[in-house]
Amino acid sequence: MSGIATLGDSIEDYEVYEFLGKGGFAEVYRARSRLSGLQVAIKMVDRAQERTCPDLKRRVQQEVQIHWRLKHPSILELYNYFENRRYVYLVLEYCAGGTLQGYLDARGETLSEPEARHLLRQIVDGLLYLHSHSIMHRDLSPANLLLTKDLHVKIGDFGLATRLSHPTERHTTLCGTPNYISPEVASRGSHGLEADVWSVGVLLYLLLVGRPPGLSGATSSKRLSQDANTLLAGLLQKDPRQRLPLNEVLRQPFFLRGSTKPLRPLSEKVKPEMPFNTHRLRPVRLRARHTILSIQAGGQACIEFIRNGTVAEVCVVSGDGRQVASFRPRGRGQPPGDASPPLPPDVRWLPWDGLNERLQGRYASLARFVGLVRQKTPKVMLYTWHAACMLMESGDFEASFYAGGKVVQTAEEVRVTDILGQTVTYDGISKFPSGEHWDLFCESKRYCQALEAAVESAAATAPGFDPFPAVFGRKPREPRNGMASRTYSRRQDTATFQSIFKDESSTNNNPSIAYAPRITQSIQ
Repeated sequence: MSGIATLGDSIEDYEVYEFLGKGGFAEVYRARSRLSGLQVAIKMVDRAQERTCPDLKRRVQQEVQIHWRLKHPSILELYNYFENRRYVYLVLEYCAGGTLQGYLDARGETLSEPEARHLLRQIVDGLLYLHSHSIMHRDLSPANLLLTKDLHVKIGDFGLATRLSHPTERHTTLCGTPNYISPEVASRGSHGLEADVWSVGVLLYLLLVGRPPGLSGATSSKRLSQDANTLLAGLLQKDPRQRLPLNEVLRQPFFLRGSTKPLRPLSEKVKPEMPFNTHRLRPVRLRARHTILSIQAGGQACIEFIRNGTVAEVCVVSGDGRQVASFRPRGRGQPPGDASPPLPPDVRWLPWDGLNERLQGRYASLARFVGLVRQKTPKVMLYTWHAACMLMESGDFEASFYAGGKVVQTAEEVRVTDILGQTVTYDGISKFPSGEHWDLFCESKRYCQALEAAVESAAATAPGFDPFPAVFGRKPREPRNGMASRTYSRRQDTATFQSIFKDESSTNNNPSIAYAPRITQSIQ
């Protein structure tokens, strides 16, 4: 079975590391592509189990057919799949944060309502996307929700998912995880998309109360706000006809009136938050109304506070973010200039993790500023047949299409600008961008991430050498645009990308020909 050649079409193309988890018929391992350096998770389905489960082959085929087409920030991505005599392999996006179940177990306490709101919004966004394509997940549980290293949630494990022929189609199969199965599924009754809504209610109850409600009828808690209890009552209606429709969930007061808060990292599971650094960031100076923020030629980050027309206080952080100094220029301040005031010879440096509350605020302001600069600093630049692409130091990605239009993806949103200059912002809603530009954007982003991993791997063998920013390709003299030339130019992109990692003698005759049609299968 042909797949994405830049990642690998056989298990020999991957370095397989530690065991991550196990399901009914499969085991999952962390791995790294030998061709691109991209870190992935590989789900290995043991084909020997077909003897005890004759339906296994059909179920795996259905899982792949459904999962392969899905592209959404809240959906775990399936990169590739292949098989040999012993196993069927699914190459998946790697989520360093593990499962939501593991996070909750390690945390040992319930989430606050702002945290639960932040998490549930992402889950509902992903589920709205699935339902908009008539896909019923049927197994939403904390064990099947994955967390990225930044603790964003992604829906995974489509082993029990099914595609409906129409949104009102009903099923009678008993499947799912105990405690998360809706009453109609548990009673082997007719059920549809509403069954997933029940699971959302169970998840919310678990996050806020610490245990699933089961089928006892418990849908509220005195510990929770009225808005939370109202939402739970709507989600956990036993009669699916009375259950809150999924497309109305994010319109409820619980989401409209409350604030959100990202999940708190686990100190025992996640490394302590590291200090920021200005590595590879160019000098920049930005003046606001009462402050001047800058990154200096030596790498220091600096914030100057202006009071009554003079720089009254300066806070400087070393380039590695570990040392902090604060002083008054010339004792009483000085007029703002084109450069930051020089450090006094007797300035006292303090460790970044031992600051008082005032300096912690200064440090946080500089960390946000450096983060913004990272969002605008290219790390990998790639010229494809269609677009000039940039993977930023922050991980943000943008593609500027030669024919007009631009797509920018950050951790919070996606901004799509059409050829007329009109911009639409998607912050996780179900009508996520689709179409030709979005498909090309996702493809180019994956290329840039693989290039980044490959270059970092090569640079690790040469200490002291920094290869970034790295530029690949050049803008074509005659960019190819439009659907008519789309397949050809995609093959060109793939073949060009392959040549970076493989000698022509080691490749197939033209593996990109088999690859291109599969990409066009993405949901429009």
